[in-house]
Amino acid sequence: MGFALLFFLFMIVLAWGLLRNKRIDDPHPRSYSVIVACRNEQNNLGSLLQSLCEIEYPDYEIILVDDASEDNTFAILEDFCKTNDRATCYRIDEKDENLKGKKAALTLGARKAHKQILLFTDADCIVPKNWLSSYDGYFSDRTGMVAGFSPEKGVSEFRNFTQLGSAATFAAPIGLGMPFSCTGRNLAIRRDAFFGVKGYEQDGHIPSGDDKGMLNRIHQAGYDIGYNPEAPVYTIPDRKTYDNQQLRRYSKFGQSRPAFQLAMVVALAYFIYLPLCILRGEFDTFLTHWLGLVIFWSANLHLHRQKFDVRHAFYLIGYPYYLIYWFTMGAVRKWKWK
Repeated sequence: MGFALLFFLFMIVLAWGLLRNKRIDDPHPRSYSVIVACRNEQNNLGSLLQSLCEIEYPDYEIILVDDASEDNTFAILEDFCKTNDRATCYRIDEKDENLKGKKAALTLGARKAHKQILLFTDADCIVPKNWLSSYDGYFSDRTGMVAGFSPEKGVSEFRNFTQLGSAATFAAPIGLGMPFSCTGRNLAIRRDAFFGVKGYEQDGHIPSGDDKGMLNRIHQAGYDIGYNPEAPVYTIPDRKTYDNQQLRRYSKFGQSRPAFQLAMVVALAYFIYLPLCILRGEFDTFLTHWLGLVIFWSANLHLHRQKFDVRHAFYLIGYPYYLIYWFTMGAVRKWKWK
């Protein structure tokens, strides 16, 4: 019962962290450079480019970077820029071994940017009309980065649940002032902060983790980190590459700070211990555990303006083991960068 009570209190703290993510008191308009790195995305660009055209905001530019594509991606980008005077496109002909993954493309986009805030998304995403205006409410003069919410579009209720779960693991530590991770599909960074920490130079040799690594560096530099739940950027999932995507996402354990690595190990031990308590008939332990999860999940739904589904009550029981599985796979299996 003692461990379950500690877990319950931990969930209360995380719920408080979720609810601390609020708009600033005196927001004012900013200027934004929307940056998208694109590699072999000819089949996904239509939805993204259409949504970029529909953004409602006075002061922004669009920077599109073809990351050494082998299909018609660059031709599509060029055609788009001819009809949109806010947009410019660039091409990287060869991958840079010093800036692996999409870091070279993102760096080029940032160098070409002229606005105050760099706003990143991916080529397989759809951005909302109020995307930029929503970020105005979370950037104070002390803010270096604001993370956003990026669920998947057209997936099962369980996949929706897991996306909300991931968002909670980003939002709660940010609300507590101890940012842990974020997603590059919906991420805003003050331009001065990006170059103040020298961009991706420190971890350019790592293919993934451009988002998480940047968050850690900007936080260490003394900037505030915010979380924006208001304008979700939907991504169109590729079901054929789901396993590889999950392996890439959960392989970032080594990039976490030691305190978070220790917390994950303790959580793993607790969730292995929990079924043993149930087998011994300690149902009060399970009830305390489940109640803590429900309070935490209710705060998460409130923050992200989502409705409760009765299936969530059952998913909450199994979701920690889903995470354990993918964290384990991310540590022992290799993934491929497209």
